[in-house]
Amino acid sequence: MKMVAAQHNRHVQVFEMPTMQQQQQQQEQQRRSANKIPQPPHGEAEPTRVTTANKIAKLSPSDANARTAAAPTKASSATLQGHPEHDVQRRPTTKGNQSKQQDAVSGKSSGSRKKAGGSKSDYLRLQLADVLAAVQSLYADKLKPFGRILLKRIRERNAAAKTAAARANGCPGTVVNTDDVPLLDPRYLRRVCDTCVQLQVEPEDGKEYSVYLLGQPRNFIDVSSPVDCYPPYLWHEASEYFAGLHGEDMLLPGGRYACAQLLAEKRLPFLAGYSLGAVCHIVHLAVSQRRILGYIEGNMVPFGRSAGRVKEQCAASQQPVVCNNPAIPEAPPATLQEARRGLLELFDSAEPSGRHRRINLSNVKRLFRSRFGLSLSETALGHSSLHELLEGSQFADLCYLELHGKSQYVIQRTQEAGLAEQVACVDEPAAARSQPAATHPR
Repeated sequence: MKMVAAQHNRHVQVFEMPTMQQQQQQQEQQRRSANKIPQPPHGEAEPTRVTTANKIAKLSPSDANARTAAAPTKASSATLQGHPEHDVQRRPTTKGNQSKQQDAVSGKSSGSRKKAGGSKSDYLRLQLADVLAAVQSLYADKLKPFGRILLKRIRERNAAAKTAAARANGCPGTVVNTDDVPLLDPRYLRRVCDTCVQLQVEPEDGKEYSVYLLGQPRNFIDVSSPVDCYPPYLWHEASEYFAGLHGEDMLLPGGRYACAQLLAEKRLPFLAGYSLGAVCHIVHLAVSQRRILGYIEGNMVPFGRSAGRVKEQCAASQQPVVCNNPAIPEAPPATLQEARRGLLELFDSAEPSGRHRRINLSNVKRLFRSRFGLSLSETALGHSSLHELLEGSQFADLCYLELHGKSQYVIQRTQEAGLAEQVACVDEPAAARSQPAATHPR
């Protein structure tokens, strides 16, 4: 293309504009010139370019093989990104998750790295079919598919599948426990459930959620219900069975779900025909109402061997329970007036919640010990549990208990009454204090 640039002294100057192809060629030449390695002076050796191949060549054979196997290729990375079930691995490469990405490329399982002490970011690879099968199994057990239960069930099914595969390959004694299975990413599980057209996700209390199958009836058992719908013979046989346990056999898992699983596996006659959800409900009633089971040091045991039975005996004699934990310093038990005065002082320093001040029930004893140097012993005041003490007549004018979410709080009943007037309003004799208040099923 020719253009007239200027006209001077009657002479026309003409120049040519470069075409688009010529401009691209010039830019490519400039880029190559900028990246060109300078030539060494005459007589000097040409410098060696530092490349990945040169680095590997300088290593020992074993180190070179390890580096080469750990280096992901572009093709393998593209393959991983093409499958939605590997979204957990698609994160920025950092020191924390670099090992996981290498495992995904090399084919090494996350479980092997977890056993070797890997990072917590090594999650179990999750597929939609696993989620649907786990939800269906919870429906069969009549258990409401909460998110936390769904996480457990997927790992349980994975452990059962690995056990069956090992036995099919000639290892009949192999048992893969759920604890040996890598953890699941709860956020990724929630995303899978939200995006699946076969599932419906509904929010629950706090961050909890539940997952349902579309078009399926929700015939779940309320495992926390106080309604006892089971025949008397079941409770009679259950009492005889648990009372006859001794030694390690009487130590059951502390969780209601885990304990019900163990009892279902034993195929006990009095539990025949009941779903896992019904067994969970039976365990709940055995603890909360029937006084067949209790707790000691995190385990579920027959009630006669539980800490609750010991507390009942101490409450009957108005004696504090002896604490064998050396981490907790000894402190004298608070009298009734000291307990009432201390509770009011704790209310005065507590942050208001609406029109009332409240204290988490689990913090009351710790605050008494740290603030006043006293032990708030419910057994020394004639009760076997702290909530029973605070709900009784001795504290009825000061507070009441209320459940918020999963936490129970002590709520101040009055705020304007004076401290001295409230402390003096109740001064019951020892005979009245020895009568325990009526318990309510929880």
